[in-house]
Amino acid sequence: MNNDKDYEIEKLKNENEYLRKELEKYKNKKKNNPIESYLNENLEVLIKPIESLNLSVRTFNCLKNENVKNIGDLIQLSEQYLLKSQNFGVKSLTELRELLDFYKLNFNTYIENWPPENLEEKIKILKEKEIDELQVDTESLLGEIKDLLNDKEYSILHDRFWKNKTLQEIGAALNVTREYVRQIEFQALRKIKVVKKNYLLSFLKKNEEKIFNKYSEDQNTIRQSTVQKVNSREKLPRMLELRTDEDVLTKIIIKILYENIYEYFNIKYSETDYGWKK
Repeated sequence: MNNDKDYEIEKLKNENEYLRKELEKYKNKKKNNPIESYLNENLEVLIKPIESLNLSVRTFNCLKNENVKNIGDLIQLSEQYLLKSQNFGVKSLTELRELLDFYKLNFNTYIENWPPENLEEKIKILKEKEIDELQVDTESLLGEIKDLLNDKEYSILHDRFWKNKTLQEIGAALNVTREYVRQIEFQALRKIKVVKKNYLLSFLKKNEEKIFNKYSEDQNTIRQSTVQKVNSREKLPRMLELRTDEDVLTKIIIKILYENIYEYFNIKYSETDYGWKK
């Protein structure tokens, strides 16, 4: 009886020793695999959405068309595959090579079990972190927008938002139709949203309290009647001259992300019968 018991104990010891060795082999294999090791240590890089990569509009749109959502998706594609994509050329490939070089990654890299579990939640946390960490001020954001738009797009935006001209007025000055001006404005605003969305969100977040105080009379609530008064007052010629670049950028960003100040308040604060409250 004791012999049987001793045998069972010895058998269990041997099995445990075998499992321990197998586990050690697995750990060493993972440890010695540079790709696997990098993925484990740099998951934040791989889940970065392409919206946050500051890509050119052409490259961004090409990746969207290929359903590439993040760096992890991108590195699994080959250069040859991308070059066959519509509107994707050598300039876009060079742009992406430089991006991957920066992160020490390569095309054509297979990632097992991609995407990871709870990817959307991980991206949400990363996005909030990036927005908080972005160093965005009026001067830098204005420079980013100028670099992004062509001369015609920026000129029309400047006339619309800085000079408060109507579509009709701009069209008459350029000898084009009102509808043509509207299309150029829409194209410019969409381009800014697609490529610079995190910058816009960061700018608004940093100016959130200032925006609230501009329309609030008691620091805790905003009345719709006050919003209407402020908006009407801002259209006066003497008030237009007093507006700063920060004021204009805030207006542009709210239009791009929320369409108007009322929708911005609806999302940011609790609605009441008279307006909104914190």
